[in-house]
Amino acid sequence: MKLTWRFSLWFSAFALFLIALSRMRAPYLWAETQFLFTYDMGFQRRGLFGEILSWAYPVGMSQTDVHSVALLMSMTVAFATFFYFRDRFQVAEPGGILLLLFATSIGTATVIGNTGYLDQLLVVLTLIAVSMQSTTVGIVLRLVMVAVGVLVHENMLPYFAPLIGLELWLRRPEAPMVNRLMMALIMPVFATVIAALVIVFGTYPLESSAALHAYIDSRALGFDFRPDTLDPLVDLPAGQGVHAEAWATNDYIFRLTSYGGVGFVMIALTFLPMLAAMSHRPLVDRIAATGAIVAPLSLMVVAFDVSRFMAIALLNVFLVAAMMLSRDEKFARNLSARLSPNLVVSILVLSGIFVLRDLNIDPRGLSGSA
Repeated sequence: MKLTWRFSLWFSAFALFLIALSRMRAPYLWAETQFLFTYDMGFQRRGLFGEILSWAYPVGMSQTDVHSVALLMSMTVAFATFFYFRDRFQVAEPGGILLLLFATSIGTATVIGNTGYLDQLLVVLTLIAVSMQSTTVGIVLRLVMVAVGVLVHENMLPYFAPLIGLELWLRRPEAPMVNRLMMALIMPVFATVIAALVIVFGTYPLESSAALHAYIDSRALGFDFRPDTLDPLVDLPAGQGVHAEAWATNDYIFRLTSYGGVGFVMIALTFLPMLAAMSHRPLVDRIAATGAIVAPLSLMVVAFDVSRFMAIALLNVFLVAAMMLSRDEKFARNLSARLSPNLVVSILVLSGIFVLRDLNIDPRGLSGSA
């Protein structure tokens, strides 16, 4: 199936514009509350972005302030992903189709629609990281991006650290195997170490809970924060906290079966043709690519936002495709043959039918997020 690059480019830009108009909305209380985290009471998990915001808003943030920053985040991730994929996909024939599939993907819509969620910052940091050169300075800067990402939200580890490692693995195929392996593993290993340190030293003792709640309340100017958003910051006894009660609820079971099922179908439809197009490459490349894509789904064993994790996995499918397309001409030819009109139309139609629910539209929600 062939599309002109000009058509794909403009239609994709228009699609993202419509997605932004239809899916962005005022952030829910969970996202709003995370904007209020700072280091004023000491180092804490997920506090870096709020600490940076506190330089501009030292007294606190009103809902208008929060909504303005959240809107800017969604617009930034929409523009950043579009221009990243525009530059990477235009180098080969199937690039136009891939750009169109990315722009209309239910994963893309959900990432943009989760207005104000810290995931959006992690996406931008990752795009910066995978755009760097593989020099010593470039690798050090990648480590900095990973560390900053973990300080923003520890989900940086499963979301994108394996993906950044994959990019380094693919970048230098002529290097000795040991060197390539070390470069690929350094990102997830480093992220694991930073995440462990953040969790250990960024979690408050239970007796500090009341003071922490009072401080966050003082920074919420004219609106009520969501108290259970602070649960990950406090060392709660085992079995306590609202997270411990939600696993068996009908709401979560519905999310797992509905959004999980939809997500897996769309991941399969978009990634399996790419995996088949990699058949000429070593098995380790295919395993590493698969691992980078499904790594975000590991969070479903500790958190409830099924649609959110599926959306990141779908975004990773296109990030892997971009990495491969610019490095492997045979992959580009194979993928072009695999993306038949029937398959492309099926993906586009299902993307219009299926929905991964945005996190900001449910006033009830489960008792917690991640």
